[in-house]
Amino acid sequence: MSIRLSNISKTFGQFQALQPINLELPKGQFTALLGPSGSGKTTLLRIIAGLEHADQGQIFLDQQDVTRQPIKDRQVGLVFQNYALFRHMTVADNIAFGLKLRKLAKAEIHKQVMALLEMVQLPHLAKRYPAQLSGGQKQRVALARALAINPRVLLLDEPFGALDEQVRQELRRSLRQLHDQLGFTSVFVTHDQQEALELSDQVVLMSHGRIEQQGSPKELFERPQSRFAFEFLGHNNLFQGQLQHQRLVQGQAWLQLNATSSATSEQGTVLLRPHELSLANQASEQAHLPMQITAINLVGPQVQIELEPQGWQSDKPWQVGISHQQFHQWQPERGQLCFAVPHLAHFFASHDSPPQSLRFEQLSKSSQLVDERQLAYNSLT
Repeated sequence: MSIRLSNISKTFGQFQALQPINLELPKGQFTALLGPSGSGKTTLLRIIAGLEHADQGQIFLDQQDVTRQPIKDRQVGLVFQNYALFRHMTVADNIAFGLKLRKLAKAEIHKQVMALLEMVQLPHLAKRYPAQLSGGQKQRVALARALAINPRVLLLDEPFGALDEQVRQELRRSLRQLHDQLGFTSVFVTHDQQEALELSDQVVLMSHGRIEQQGSPKELFERPQSRFAFEFLGHNNLFQGQLQHQRLVQGQAWLQLNATSSATSEQGTVLLRPHELSLANQASEQAHLPMQITAINLVGPQVQIELEPQGWQSDKPWQVGISHQQFHQWQPERGQLCFAVPHLAHFFASHDSPPQSLRFEQLSKSSQLVDERQLAYNSLT
């Protein structure tokens, strides 16, 4: 089922939760509403569900105007962060609740409940109560209950927010498999960038009650259209300075800009993701970014190296990552001096301007501490 929102807006008192929003969500896709707290993503989901009413605008499900329809007539399944299970009911009875309201035969209800329990891999817990379940098990029951009514749309509000990372990953895989298997349209709210990029077919990035950018995870990560989008999607390294003869200069550090780079002020900002730079024992002809290694974190699949600018300032430490193999070959140490060598950077002439990509020639292999390919870093880790 496709979803179309036309000119949807919402205020709470003097607070504008949603500015007029127009949005189309294709049938069968998994869409993430992503953004920080207060961006309007949960309000938008609740309006789609019928739990909130928009001040203006229309909601269409498969071209049918459901703006004034109550939630019970929209045939949407809902899954919340707090599970919202009935504590006095068993797992089986929780899942059967919606089916009983439809007055199906007992045999049919039992058959469907057992099929759903198999689907979420909990058939052995049918007679338990919510208090006897783990957080991940409760969320699987909540998902099964939402699917029991055979929804046209599945809506999920921060469904994994209260779970630890290992359980979150397991449930993300299960949910994506169910989505692909059953082919329903899914919309879920999250503030977790990695979760949105990993799970969804498309991402709707929201900020201050409006849509900042919409597209596939690859499009948003590789081609952010604003500084907000760039900074929100993953870790980034920041360099701010004064524009001087096609160079961005701060203290002893500078970065060469493209001849075509436009500037609307005397200042500018460059953002670089950790995998877009490497480390060297000398500066390149296009950048002079002296650094000191301040921390080495051997966590996850790569070794994360934190760097402190020398002779210039940044609002937070820079980061780059290397493989464990390269860590053992190189043996970097805290306090060691080096240079950050950018290979791709993103220049913002002003805070609201779109980014301009800057590509740099690499240093010779002999001058690099570590090869660029060995510095590939998952910036969302």
